[in-house]
Amino acid sequence: MPPITMIEKLLATFNNPYKRHVGKHTRKFNLRAIQKAKNESQKRLWLSASIASEELVAALLQLNSKINLEPFNKRLLKEAIDKKQVLAVLRAYLSAVVVLISTYKDTVLTSTALTEQNFLQAWCWVFEYQPEDMKIFDEILLTAYSQFGTIGLMKETGKIMADNFYQETSELTSEEITVLEGILLNDVSGILQYLKQPSK
Repeated sequence: MPPITMIEKLLATFNNPYKRHVGKHTRKFNLRAIQKAKNESQKRLWLSASIASEELVAALLQLNSKINLEPFNKRLLKEAIDKKQVLAVLRAYLSAVVVLISTYKDTVLTSTALTEQNFLQAWCWVFEYQPEDMKIFDEILLTAYSQFGTIGLMKETGKIMADNFYQETSELTSEEITVLEGILLNDVSGILQYLKQPSK
């Protein structure tokens, strides 16, 4: 997600045709981010992460074509996907983002003027994490990353996506994992670049 002006991105978020399915959730995240932010860097971090998760989930649900997820097109979506499932995948990807962002902890904490504890507390508040989301973050995604790196992180995140969205819940193929890894790395790079931009 290349850095662009926040106004342009927010307008795109609210006006996308999939807002009824995905955007209504991230719009709430965005409003909470604006409410919580004490400085521009905090707002940029949370809004850009929210938008990145929205774009990926919308692409997984075949509601937009902004992201190329061709390997996933071989999978059949479930006939009915409810709010809980959409939120589970949104937060799983947000957790993957924060795991990877944490490797740049000093830069992010300095930019946002947050302590490590306050950073995680604020993240969970903005994105309305539930106990099960924290359990997935702590026990599954963080562990996978510490043991197997980004590939392990994407493998576990992909399992959550498959379980919630697809009729076939088999583990992701190496091609699918590679695609997800590229998207995550690109999103995190974009978020970090956005944080470095001077405030207007």
